[in-house]
Amino acid sequence: IVAGDTGAVATDVPPDARAAVLAEYARLPRGVDTSAIVACARVGAQRLVKARLSGADLSSIVQQRWEPSGEGGWRLVSAELIATERTR
Repeated sequence: IVAGDTGAVATDVPPDARAAVLAEYARLPRGVDTSAIVACARVGAQRLVKARLSGADLSSIVQQRWEPSGEGGWRLVSAELIATERTR
């Protein structure tokens, strides 16, 4: 996301969730240059992750829901832009 490569994000998203996840990432402000995981939680077999995506004067929080892929990895099944605020 920081590099602006939403195609890379799409590879971790199952086809039935891809449009909704990419639509949420499209809502992010332009100019994101850093990212950090600010919270993680285990809910059953799933994981909830909150990531802060920041730029020069804005910071956004995206909440992601991941589930096991069945192939030893993880897939992103939902994402929601939950906050954006000015940092300056």
